Amino acid sequence: MFNVQGELISFWKLYNETLIESKLCGFKTSNILGEYTEMLCCSVLGLTNVETSNNNGFDATDKEGKKVQIKGRRISSGNIAKLTTLWNLNFDYIIAVIFHGDGSIRFSQKISLEAIERDIPFVTKKSCWRVIANSIKSGTDGYEDITELFVDYERGLQKTLNS
Repeated sequence: MFNVQGELISFWKLYNETLIESKLCGFKTSNILGEYTEMLCCSVLGLTNVETSNNNGFDATDKEGKKVQIKGRRISSGNIAKLTTLWNLNFDYIIAVIFHGDGSIRFSQKISLEAIERDIPFVTKKSCWRVIANSIKSGTDGYEDITELFVDYERGLQKTLNS
């Protein structure tokens, strides 16, 4: 018989050990998915990570000095929900990376600030913009599908790991 309570306690301990280890490794936050997504985007796209956690709404800069907001979301079912809430628009574009439940890349988009301002409704009651992953309008002005760059990077990593 499966002991749910015992398994939950084991997972909780493992989770906390992982968080402690992540801090020792130099992660900025306890958001491992966010840290991984930022590292991945910097590696794949040649971005420079902004070191401080108080960076006023952007995570990295590109080679042209443009400010980049990086967002990742892991989807474990077919249901795609909220990608992010934006409290300010102090960036030039967003890189959105959506992962499958197993951690592989589902899709990735580069979304311009202009597209956010045009297509994403401002929620007056909350004073924010709520970006829903399935509202990403691939193929329209301001949206660039960059999934293949990430998939190619993953393939390269797999070849390296298997060598």
